[in-house]
Amino acid sequence: LNLIVFQLRNCNMYLQNIDESSTTKSKRKIQAAVEKKYGGIVNVICSESEFEFVISSTLYCDGGKGSIACIVFHLPLHKSKP
Repeated sequence: LNLIVFQLRNCNMYLQNIDESSTTKSKRKIQAAVEKKYGGIVNVICSESEFEFVISSTLYCDGGKGSIACIVFHLPLHKSKP
């Protein structure tokens, strides 16, 4: 995942994929678009209203379109200790 490109350019790309008719369609379209363009795995949460959140990631974008609010973020995989 190219973190610099994701931080600078992904917000507009993913906002274009918000489907104002469905949170389910929105999150799936956003996830597919981001993962196709940048590779890696991202998490997406969408809601029909604004929401507050706390995440342990410095790599995220949030915004909305119509009544749909979404956040997309990347969490690095942690290896468990033996």
